[in-house]
Amino acid sequence: MSGISFGAVILGVTDVLPMTPSVKILVIDDGSSDGTSQIAAQMGVEHVRHRRNRGLAAAFSTGLDACLKFSADIIVNTDGDGQYRGGYSETD
Repeated sequence: MSGISFGAVILGVTDVLPMTPSVKILVIDDGSSDGTSQIAAQMGVEHVRHRRNRGLAAAFSTGLDACLKFSADIIVNTDGDGQYRGGYSETD
């Protein structure tokens, strides 16, 4: 884990993809006990919460299903621990 907070991860994504009516961020909280859903709600981000940890594949599947319900044209998946910076580019 990089030490970056979950809130900072969301802000990093919004720096790259400014929030507009056509851009939505969806957080899948896989039953965490660290307040992920609460932080997402405070930041105005859509979120889905599993009542218990079901693992990466289940969380990814839940996210894809939700995105398809939103009729998403493009889906970008990342992790909430800051391992992947939102502003990363090939030149970094």
